This record gives sequence, structure tokens and C-alpha cells, in this order.
Amino acid sequence: MTWSLPSRGVLFGALIIVGLIVLSQSQYGDAFESLLYVSYGIAIPVLFVVIIIAGIYFSIRHFVSG
Repeated sequence: MTWSLPSRGVLFGALIIVGLIVLSQSQYGDAFESLLYVSYGIAIPVLFVVIIIAGIYFSIRHFVSG
């Protein structure tokens, strides 16, 4: 059996995880934590609106095609 490297996605994900751990343990950890809270607070309403709009779009598309 020959050894092979993992896919680029796995390597990229591992690099992001290591980078987040290093960043959270650095002097910028508190700013990073508050940035995560703000981005989470923005992402949830945005995703809610996207899901509602997608539901309306596909409902109208279904009724028009039928």
C-alpha cells in the first residue's frame, strides 16, 4: 500500500482549524471571539431571510410550471 496525501479540501480545512486555534490563543483572542459573536449574530438572520426567499421562489416556480 502506498501512502498518499489527503485531498486539498482536507488540508485546507486542517490549516484553517490550526490557524483559528493559534489566533484564539494569541493576544488577539478577545477581539477574535467578539468578531465570531458578531458574525454569528449577522449570519443567523441572513440565513433565515435566504431560506424564506428560497421557499417563496420555489413555491411560485412550482405553481407556475404546474
